[in-house]
Amino acid sequence: MVNYDCFKVYSSFSRIFDTFHKEHTDRRRFVFIFDEGQFCEDAYCLGFSTIYISNEKELKEVIETLRKIPMSSSNCIIFPCCYKNVNESIEAIIDDKSRVVRNAWKNIFTGCKTRQFYLCNLEDFDNALISLADKYKSSKDENTKPIAVHKFSDIEVKSIDWLWYPYIAKGNITILYAAPGTGKTFLTCWLASRLSNGEALPGTVPEEWEKPPQGVTMFFNAEDPADRTLKPRLIGCGADVESIVTAEEWENKDFVPYSFTDPRLPKLFEKVKPELVIFDPMQSYIGPDVDMHRANQTRPLLAHINSLAKMYNFALVIVCHINKMTNQEIGDRIIGSQDIKGAARSVLFLGQHPELSEVKVLFQTKNNLAEWGEPLAFRIDNKGTETGFVLDNVADLRDLTPERCSGSTTGKARVYGESQRSMAEEIIEELFKDRTDIPTDELKEVSKEHSISWKEFQKGLGKYAKWKRICFGNAAKDYYIKR
Repeated sequence: MVNYDCFKVYSSFSRIFDTFHKEHTDRRRFVFIFDEGQFCEDAYCLGFSTIYISNEKELKEVIETLRKIPMSSSNCIIFPCCYKNVNESIEAIIDDKSRVVRNAWKNIFTGCKTRQFYLCNLEDFDNALISLADKYKSSKDENTKPIAVHKFSDIEVKSIDWLWYPYIAKGNITILYAAPGTGKTFLTCWLASRLSNGEALPGTVPEEWEKPPQGVTMFFNAEDPADRTLKPRLIGCGADVESIVTAEEWENKDFVPYSFTDPRLPKLFEKVKPELVIFDPMQSYIGPDVDMHRANQTRPLLAHINSLAKMYNFALVIVCHINKMTNQEIGDRIIGSQDIKGAARSVLFLGQHPELSEVKVLFQTKNNLAEWGEPLAFRIDNKGTETGFVLDNVADLRDLTPERCSGSTTGKARVYGESQRSMAEEIIEELFKDRTDIPTDELKEVSKEHSISWKEFQKGLGKYAKWKRICFGNAAKDYYIKR
C-alpha cells in the first residue's frame, strides 16, 4: 500500500512554502499539481516539485498558502491531470499567468498514452513531464525574444524552388484531392517513382533547370499498408524503393501515430532530408481533438507543418477527400474547412475521364506561385502481377473541365433546401465520428462557415444527435448528444 501522506498538502506547511517560495534552479522549479497519488509520488521521485490535491480542504490549503507568500519568479505551476476547478482556482491567484501551464493533460494523454500507461511506464512518464517543462521554457524564451522589424528594401528576393513546375513547389503546401478510388495514391506513387529515379516530370520545365530533381520521398499513409499496397504500386511504377521511406509502424501495438504538430517530425526530417513528404489522408494527421471543419483549428496545424517544409526545404503534398455534393463547385468540395484550400499555394484535383474509364485527369484548380499548369492524363497500367500508373498522351482532353471529370452538375457554390440538408448530414456524420457531444454554439459556427442555414442544419442533426441542456451550477449550456 503506497503511503501518500508525505505528499498531501495539509501535512506540512513548510513543504508547501518551500515548493512555491524557494528559488529553484533544477527540476524542483516545476511544480506539478496532481489528483493522482501515484503520479505525485513518481514525479517527486523523478526530481520535480509536486502537490497532491484530492479534496476541497487540500485545495483551500494551497490557495491560502499562495495568498500568504509570493511564488518565486523561477518557479512555474503545471496541471498535467487534475480537476478543472483546481486549475481555475489556483490560476486565479497567480498574477503572472505566463508561469502557469494550462491544459497540460492534452499534450501527454494522447493515443494509447492513458493514465494506466504512465503508471506502468515510469520512463515515458518522465519524458512526458520533461516535455511539459520544455514547453514552459520555450514559451518563456519566446516572450524574451527581441521584436524584429525588417524594411522591404533590405529583404532579398528569392525565386521559387520547384519540385514539379508549375504544380508542386518546395516549402509550400500542395493539396491533392479526389473522389475515393480515383487514383490519388497511385499518383503519389508515380510521383515518388519519378523522383527516386531522377526522371523528367511532364509539363513546362524552366530553361534554367539543368536536370530533373532526384531524392527521397517520405510517405505518411494511414489508409494503405506499406507492405500490401504502397510497395507493390511503387514497384509497378518502376520506383527505386531504396529512395522511398516511411516512419509508420501500424502493425506495432506500441506505435504512436504521427500528427502535423508531432515533436518527432523535425528530428525525422533532419535525419532523412526528404525532397517530398506526403500525408495521406489529411484527417488522419490533424489529431483527435481537431475539427477539420473549423478554420481556427485547422489553420495553425497547416501553418506548423508548412513551417517545417520551409525549414527543411521539401515539397509537402497533403491528400484530401471530396464530399458528395455534386452541385457544388469542384474547388469547394474538399472535405473540411474552406481554409484548407486557402492555406495551400497549389491545389490539384484528380478526376475520372467522363468517357474513358481507365483514364484519370489531373487538373490544377489553384496556383498562387506561377501560371496554371495544363491538364494531364494518366491511366492505370496492369503488367501481369504488377500495377503501375503511367502518363497517357493519347486521350483527348479538349473541352474537359474538373466539373465534368468529377460528376458535378452545377458551378453554383451555394446550395439550398434538400441539397443543404444532404451537405449538412455529411458534415455532421464526420463531426460525430470521434465525438459523443458537441456544443450547439460550435455547430452553429460550422453551419455558418459552410453557408448552410441553421434550420436545415438542425434537420440534419436530428438524424445523428439529440438536443440536451446541461446545467453547471447556476449556468447552463446547450449540447447535441450523439444518438
